[in-house]
Parts: sequence; structure tokens; C-alpha cells
Amino acid sequence: MVGYSVLNPRLGRDLPNGTAPDAAQNLCLITWEGTAPDPRRWQDVPTVFERLAADPRAGAQATVPAVTIGPARFAGSGLTEAALRGPTHLGADRMEDRPALAADALERGVPLVYLYVGELDHAGHRHGWRSQQWLRQLERLDATMAQLLRRVPRGTRMLLTADHGMVDTDAAHRLDLTAHPALARDVVAVAGEPRFSQLYVPHSDPEAAAVVADRWRGVLGERAAWVGTRQEAAALLGPVGERAESVLGDVLVAMADNWVVVDPRVHSESAIAMPGVHGSLTDTEMTVPLLLARA
Repeated sequence: MVGYSVLNPRLGRDLPNGTAPDAAQNLCLITWEGTAPDPRRWQDVPTVFERLAADPRAGAQATVPAVTIGPARFAGSGLTEAALRGPTHLGADRMEDRPALAADALERGVPLVYLYVGELDHAGHRHGWRSQQWLRQLERLDATMAQLLRRVPRGTRMLLTADHGMVDTDAAHRLDLTAHPALARDVVAVAGEPRFSQLYVPHSDPEAAAVVADRWRGVLGERAAWVGTRQEAAALLGPVGERAESVLGDVLVAMADNWVVVDPRVHSESAIAMPGVHGSLTDTEMTVPLLLARA
């Protein structure tokens, strides 16, 4: 996964000059809506759960090697099929209902339980991580984890972590691509997210990408943490599979501090107005907690 949205592989990279960025160009790897490919075919690397089920050393005594717990609507979703396929999914829409399902699964001998809590993340995106709404969800999460620790079988190891940090932004730190002709020039598609934009140039031409990257560096200055071409990004991203490489932006832009780049042709009004954002390279976004406990 090289971004929450990428250029739709069914569209191809050969976009001509004069093409305007549009949301319909993109594949959203969260919703998998529209003309999306089959998530199982697109992400065909076995998941952790599939590898666990195939490993004779793991959970040999368990008829069910793992379960996932989270909102019921996640069962069979595109993101679940791509990233978390394999285990049985137990639906619980209320955060407080999930510990009982986890404890019951562990009591039945399931060796691994993956329990998802998204309420804190949602509050951060909608209200900002410094908000009272975020703090209330953090307190709710803390109480739920305490309940879980009390209910699981003795000796159970619990690991609590997250997938990212978050920064709060505001209107004064939003750059609208359509209001900056120098930034919009030679950009025929925009994907990624406002903190880490993926830009596509006509016909995916490397020379054009280098010119666009240099122009963005000059315009953004210290508001950008890193700007580079797809080729230059190899050292930053690490190994990228052929399929992901085929949709990765020609130019990638990571924003500094709490700056974002938005494009109203691509991003919804709610996404543009979102105060809590992430995806860039700051310590605040990339430092992820890991809490350990044993019942």
C-alpha cells in the first residue's frame, strides 16, 4: 500500500497533456469503490493471518488460528480482503462490546485475536487530536482496554499499538492546488493524501516529473519536508512491488509541520476541512506507541 489513493490501474499512466485531475481517476484503497480491481488479486501477498493458518507450528491445537474483531461492516470489505483476509471476523459496532468477544475467543483456545478500535482515529480526524472529543475517546479506549485485561485468560499477552500519529492543521496551512498555477502546471492527476501527495505528469515522462518536482521544491520551500520523483523516492519508500510501482505517483510531496496540499477537484469538502491529518514524515506522525501488558 503506497497511499490511501493511487491512480487507478485500469486507467493507465499514459495521461495526455491537458488532462485535469479528477477524483474519478483514482483507486481508493480504503473504500475500493467505483471501477476498482478485485482486492484479492490486487494485493495477492498472503496476509499475516493466511501465513499463520498455513504454518504447522502456529496454533496447531486450535481449530481457528485467529479471529478479528471490529465493526460488523468490515466483514468482506475491500480493505479487509486486501490486508486482513483469512480469519473469522466477529462484528461488534460498540467499542465496549469487543472485549467480551475477545475474551470468549481466547477462552475457546483461539491463539491470536486482532481487536480493532477506530473511534480514537475518527475523533482525531473530525475534531483534531487536541480536541475534547479526542480526549473523551482516549479515555473510553483506556477503560475498554482495562476491561479487556480483566477478562482475558490469565497469562494472555496484550499488545496495544497504532498505525500512525496525527497533526492538526487549519485553513491557514492549506495550499489549494487550483489557486497556485505554478504547482498545477503539468500535473494531470493527483492522488495520495494532503500530507503526502502523489502527482502524475503527462505520459508519466521522467523528464517532466523532474521539472515538476524542482518547481514544487521552489514554491513550497520549508513548507515541504521532502519532494522527489518516483525514482528518487526508492530510498525513502524501500522495496516496492511491481504492482504498486505501476500506480505510484511520478512526483511525491511530503509536507512539513502542519501544512497540507488540497485539490477541490479531487478531495471532498469534508476531506479538505478535516483538522486531523497524517501521512507525512514528521516525528509526530511516524512515532507510534506500543504498550505491552500480561493478564
